Amino acid sequence: MELKEKAAKSVRWNMVATVYKILIQLLRIAILTHLIEASDFGLIAIASMVIAFTDVFADLGITVGIIHKQDITQEQYSSLFWMNLLLSVLLFLVVCLASPFVATFYKEPILKIIIPILAIQILLHAFGKIFQTIKSKNLEFDFLSKVSIVSSTIGLIAAVVFAWLGWGVYSLVFSQLLLVAICQASYAIAGSKNLNIQVHFKYDDVREFIKIGIYKLGSSILDFISAKIDIFLIGYFFTMDDLGIYNLAKELIYRPYQIIVSLVTNVAAAAFAKIQDNVNAVREYFLKMLRVVSVTTVLIYAVLFVFADAVVAVLYAPEFAETSFFIKVLSICGLLTCLDSMSSSIQTSYGRTDIGFYWTIVRILLSTTSLVIAGMISIKAVAYGQVIVSVLSYVLFFLFVVKKLVRIRFYEYVKVPLPPLVLSLLLGIPFIVLFAVVNVNIVVQWICAIAFIILYSLYYMHFERDFVLSMIQLVMGNKAMKIANRFRV
Repeated sequence: MELKEKAAKSVRWNMVATVYKILIQLLRIAILTHLIEASDFGLIAIASMVIAFTDVFADLGITVGIIHKQDITQEQYSSLFWMNLLLSVLLFLVVCLASPFVATFYKEPILKIIIPILAIQILLHAFGKIFQTIKSKNLEFDFLSKVSIVSSTIGLIAAVVFAWLGWGVYSLVFSQLLLVAICQASYAIAGSKNLNIQVHFKYDDVREFIKIGIYKLGSSILDFISAKIDIFLIGYFFTMDDLGIYNLAKELIYRPYQIIVSLVTNVAAAAFAKIQDNVNAVREYFLKMLRVVSVTTVLIYAVLFVFADAVVAVLYAPEFAETSFFIKVLSICGLLTCLDSMSSSIQTSYGRTDIGFYWTIVRILLSTTSLVIAGMISIKAVAYGQVIVSVLSYVLFFLFVVKKLVRIRFYEYVKVPLPPLVLSLLLGIPFIVLFAVVNVNIVVQWICAIAFIILYSLYYMHFERDFVLSMIQLVMGNKAMKIANRFRV
């Protein structure tokens, strides 16, 4: 199979797995909010944050080296495996020792039990991580996607059964461990057929990988802090109930971002790398891709903003009704984050990760300042503060990153998402006014949401048909383009 065909197949499988996993996660939340308390989601958010931080250090960034380096020997793979295993054991012990301090900091004694149990996944990752990386390097995303689909399904079933049995927060803990165990066992069993790990370790074998990965490690630490600083501080300033509700809204808001990054921005990074010497071509392709992202994400986040009550009524139990407020407010953050994701592709293609590194520091300072000030006021003030930070970041990111790399004016940058934003406002304001004046039930709200989506889509299909067809071709390929052309009038 040619590289181009193999890459296209990988993208399709990755898309299927990503969408399926997100749908499973939404279904999981929809069911579990009827079976466990909001505080349980807050506790698992804290515990997961601690474990996720160790993932940053789990392999010292050597996975980047494995993907980059082509002539890796059997001895090098063996040394990498044992180094990763030893590091995982050390991280597990550190987490166990640190759990009482975390529990004291958040005044939640149960975290002393939850965190060490959940930390077992650090050890599980050690056995399959290298094999998973090799599969990715070989573009075997069909296998990885199938494992993801099966493990996500089993994890959902386990979580629901455990919660139904009354396990509370432990239903989230043990279902997560089961999911990770299935994934890592699958990677290890399949990978060991082609790679025989020996009882061998030599530092010279891993020196080059550590050198490559150490820079990635620094960026990953900052990215983690930037993504999780709100969870860290909200858990300190407010109750676990508040954190649970906020985190549920945040997770929902950033699902579309995951899909955009998985599908569009990865493709964009590869494309920009090929044309990076042609400034005009980069500029033209960047604006085209930004328009694709804008039209898609504006629709998604406009629906979440206008019809948040209807979304919450379907996904969550009545006790989680307050989540709708955070969905409305954080949808603005989600939209701006998606728009900025295109610019991140430019950094990767030009190899200017140094700019991203320094920008992340600025973002952390902005977020921390906002969270500390808002944390002294209320949990709703935190959400409003995040919006302010997102707007400031959108402007500053253009000035420090986009303007330097793409060489476009701010007016050109803002002009691209403006038409879909205006369209969504014209369509959304009547519904917002209607819901404010009349007590509309959830069924009618969903009918209105469907009408909103249809009207938005019809506008682009009628007035922007060529753009819609080009967008289909860009995302789905030439076959989808031929099918779409059959419906042209």
